[in-house]
Amino acid sequence: MNTERDQRQTIQPSSLLWKLARHGLEFRGTTMTRWCEQNGIDRRNAWRAVTGQRDGAKARLLRDRILKEAGVIDGG
Repeated sequence: MNTERDQRQTIQPSSLLWKLARHGLEFRGTTMTRWCEQNGIDRRNAWRAVTGQRDGAKARLLRDRILKEAGVIDGG
């Protein structure tokens, strides 16, 4: 059984992950831009977190939040 931690360890930040997150949000009826605006997040920071340009604690939390909301990992 995959735990949330296992999922995070196997998912590598990348431009492909960004595309998956964008399409996941679109499937749920919103866009990345709209989701960021509604959540008070600068879209550039979201991109940096999901693609791995930033990988500090806050960036990892943001990446997990976006991926959950997009349905890429469990919890959204």
